[in-house]
Amino acid sequence: MKHLLPSSAKAHATVMRHEMVLANQLEHAADLAVWLEQKQEIADIRRSLYLDEVRGRATEVVERAERVAQIKREEKLYMAYRLEANQEAAEANREDALEATKQRARAVSERCELVLSAQKMKKEALAHSIEAKLEAAEAQRQAILESRRSSGASTPRDRLQVVEASSQMKALDLAAKIEQAQEAAEAKRLEVLSETKKKAASVIKRHRNVVAAQKANDENARSHLAQKLESRLTVASERREALARTRRFSNSRTPTKNSPLAASPLKPIKFTIPVNETDENSKENGYFVNFSGKGGMNGKANGVVASPERKNVLSPSKNVGAQERANGHVIRAA
Repeated sequence: MKHLLPSSAKAHATVMRHEMVLANQLEHAADLAVWLEQKQEIADIRRSLYLDEVRGRATEVVERAERVAQIKREEKLYMAYRLEANQEAAEANREDALEATKQRARAVSERCELVLSAQKMKKEALAHSIEAKLEAAEAQRQAILESRRSSGASTPRDRLQVVEASSQMKALDLAAKIEQAQEAAEAKRLEVLSETKKKAASVIKRHRNVVAAQKANDENARSHLAQKLESRLTVASERREALARTRRFSNSRTPTKNSPLAASPLKPIKFTIPVNETDENSKENGYFVNFSGKGGMNGKANGVVASPERKNVLSPSKNVGAQERANGHVIRAA
């Protein structure tokens, strides 16, 4: 009986150690469950914060897109107003140029009329002077004839014929000069009129060319503006579609296939329990608790090293006794 008492005490101590280890394991499992729950709550909070941040960014993007669309609409209206103002200014310039051309043509026509009237007055004055000279010559001839007739001198017939022939020659010469002057005046009038017509035609042609160039520039500006507005509307529609996709993503509570939450799932938590050196008593018993520190004498006597810094971390000893291996009481924690 005496030799059985130490074995019974040793078995009782082993049972007590096992109960203590199991209690430590249960406490460690409870703390681990609490820790996992806290980690899950933290993950949920991070997920909700991320979703709130995504919604906030999507809201900012939508607001910025709306502001940009408003600015684009105002710019479009301003460009349309400016184009209309430019068209009105061009139309006013065309009307002013046409009015100026008409005034210049009217001034040229008035000058031509003045020149023609002056030439007509000169021609009439020349005709009157020629007629007066002819009348004076005829009166002088009649006076000479009367004086000769009154003096009683006989006037030979041939002398009279010579005088009449000379008078006729002078009249014909004057008539030829008058006709030449009329022809020269008519030629000058026609030349001035043709020159005036040429100038008016060149002015009208230049004005038409200017009007055609302005119309072409207006058409080019209108087509360029239409292309620019069309491209901007296309870009705006693409941005609206992208914003709509972002808004659909932000409104959905569950992550979609292409969402960043689905691309980065929560990774499993791994626990590693290091094995440190302990005293000889715990090595013999095969069990110790690793708290990154040495325990007191009670812990050494019971084969358990305790420290208040960390709790509930179990690890098997490197040297496990044959009794514990046989009973299957080796605790392995990963």
